[in-house]
Amino acid sequence: MDGQKSFSETEIMKLNQTIAQQTKLINFLQAKVTEMEKKKKKLWGGRSKDGICCGTPQTSTLESSLSKYQSKCRQLQDALDRSRSEAMSLRQQLNHALAAAESRHNHPQGSETAAVPTSPKSRALLTALTLSPSVSGAARTGVAKAQVSQEDVGDVNGEGSVLPPPSLRMHHNIPHRFHVVLCMRPTKCAACLDAIHFGRYASRCQECGAVCHPKCSTSVPSTCGVPAEYVRKFSDAMATEHSSSGTTPPSTPGPHVKFAPNVCEVTFDSSLPRGWVKVLRSSGGKQSWHKNYLVLYRGVLYLLNQALEPTGPASGDTDRAADVEDRYGERLESGCHERVQMSPSDGEVLVSSAVPATELTGTAKSDIPYTFKVELKPHTTCWPPKCLYIMVPTFAEKQMWVSVLEMCAGHNVDPSKCNVGDTVLRLAGQHILDVNCVHELSYEYLLLGAMEGLYVVDLVARTVRRQVAEVPAVFQISVCTQLGVVLAICGQERRLMLTDWTAMQPWVESLAGRDVAADPPEWRLVEDTEECHLFARSQDCTMLCMATGRAIYVHVWNASRANYTCRKVAKTSEPCSCILFTPYTILIGCDIFYQIDAKDFSVEEFLDPTDHTLSFLTYSATQLRSFPVSVLQVAPPEYNPEYLLCFHELGVFVDADGRRTRGDLKWSRLPLAFAYKSPHLFIQHLNSIEILEIKARGAKESGLHRIVLVSNPRFLGLSSVGSMYLASFHSGQLEVISVNATANGHTDQMQLPSSSLEENSEAGESDEMQFSFTSSVVEALEE
Repeated sequence: MDGQKSFSETEIMKLNQTIAQQTKLINFLQAKVTEMEKKKKKLWGGRSKDGICCGTPQTSTLESSLSKYQSKCRQLQDALDRSRSEAMSLRQQLNHALAAAESRHNHPQGSETAAVPTSPKSRALLTALTLSPSVSGAARTGVAKAQVSQEDVGDVNGEGSVLPPPSLRMHHNIPHRFHVVLCMRPTKCAACLDAIHFGRYASRCQECGAVCHPKCSTSVPSTCGVPAEYVRKFSDAMATEHSSSGTTPPSTPGPHVKFAPNVCEVTFDSSLPRGWVKVLRSSGGKQSWHKNYLVLYRGVLYLLNQALEPTGPASGDTDRAADVEDRYGERLESGCHERVQMSPSDGEVLVSSAVPATELTGTAKSDIPYTFKVELKPHTTCWPPKCLYIMVPTFAEKQMWVSVLEMCAGHNVDPSKCNVGDTVLRLAGQHILDVNCVHELSYEYLLLGAMEGLYVVDLVARTVRRQVAEVPAVFQISVCTQLGVVLAICGQERRLMLTDWTAMQPWVESLAGRDVAADPPEWRLVEDTEECHLFARSQDCTMLCMATGRAIYVHVWNASRANYTCRKVAKTSEPCSCILFTPYTILIGCDIFYQIDAKDFSVEEFLDPTDHTLSFLTYSATQLRSFPVSVLQVAPPEYNPEYLLCFHELGVFVDADGRRTRGDLKWSRLPLAFAYKSPHLFIQHLNSIEILEIKARGAKESGLHRIVLVSNPRFLGLSSVGSMYLASFHSGQLEVISVNATANGHTDQMQLPSSSLEENSEAGESDEMQFSFTSSVVEALEE
């Protein structure tokens, strides 16, 4: 909504400036005409005897020019009126969209949660659905270069008989209705697979909820609202079509599927992934992209200089099929110039779906979204680590390559990586909640904010005690015990509100199953501003800082009003993504990190400009669009304070003056969110969390470093008993987990079920802000 408002305001401003310039020109011409009339009267004495004005050719020319410019001015005024009417219609559409979103949240049973297809088969099938008979052959070749096998039955080299007419193919080409929103949850782009961090602008489909970068919205397949039965019928028809085609079966039975016969160029096959890519290599001291043929065969990734296709065996000859497969493996071993074992016994393989621009400084910015990374990290120092940067031509091929490589790398999973902590709440079926945040009151009670409202969780019984009445969607909540108030961002308008703790206390402490005698809490506005997405308070709660998409507001507690009073409003060029109160300043992260003085509220840059080791951070923000993600205090203020500034690519340690204190932290995977509970740093990834122990400054020994597999994690808040709370979505249920940073395979902790591990290996996304396919559609695809 902010993006559309800004666009309309810009257009209106341009038209107003144009009208002002035309008005100046008209006044100038009128002045010229008046001057000519005065000269005429001087020379000819006004009118002639017949009372007829003695005009001159110059005057006639000026009058004609004046009429032309007046006509242009009228046209510009008409254009301005049309622009104003368009702006009014846009505002009406925004109001309708907000009303529809509120109705969907108030009636969740009437809407389905969006999900993303995670397997290569799902991605290729839904890409093929976008092929329309009205699309030309050349366009189809560029849009749908995909082939998928459901356990192949044609020749392995892809040369099968011509398929029946495309009447059996079903066509779905409904574009998404994207609008720009502020991302309230970190997620992954549905097109380029890169991260979309909290507090950044994203494009979201109004109908199905697909989320992507604004620049990637044109690359998302036109599959908005695919019905489950539609996809199931399409999949069954394709399977029946190819099972009856009489093609030669390979070693693995099953139907062989090819989309858009005689039109699509086959570049990907999930049973034997192979295709032409570009790999970054060093030659002559310089790095450049070289064309390679990539093959994934029997858990090994081969890089070749020329295409190497398998040959299909005769029908029913099992022994010959095994011989052909063995010979193909030998040909790959002898013909490859590099190989990567995807499931090594003495190491691990990480597949990163996105690569930061700082790692590919010599690559064009337009090519970076099409790259991904495969890293081999040995457990010992006997073998050096290996890193492959791979570039593919389309987002569709990138998604299929990443999904099949992640699935292959996830087969060798260490059971100790599934031990997270204690499950404090488990919800399933119609009781499942769309959780946003938590606030721990004591070892007994937990406030849980969700899109459905505010809930009280009994930590002892591990159940939801009750829902607090008349509280809309809660995005963030905090209890100020010193002032006796509760702060929360509530409602679809995301307003910052507060209520008295005495009004909330009966809803928390009343026994389960009994009606609460007190009235619902009465909420009052802190600031009459919509679209607040973040707030933070000082330790004594006397100061409050809140952020919207365009400004930062600093408030001070007013005891006479029993509310906060605004003392400072600072406009920002980029939305604020993080806020941290220090003893004397407020640190905020927007386009760069700023600090606000707690006394005079002056704003200045936080990083020391004289520290040249940090100058690259300013370059990253202006040139590479790498903005702050989080700011964390890793050393207490009573000692030498130290802060960790988290960016998309790395973390930087600085002191209170904004000068570097030690080396940088490099993230091993794509980071989405950060949390810190001394001495552990928690990093949220797509389907895992990374735990790092931050040692004191000057310590020589390395701290704890472990990666825990969690299906669709979401950070909720800090915990006093454990380390932090997170939500995990898998197998149609929600789990709220108290994370134990030091949990290992021998402790009695929660383990994720096998279905969760399969979701992790397939790089499943969060259910609510991803691709435009419902969960029932994905289930139909995976059957």
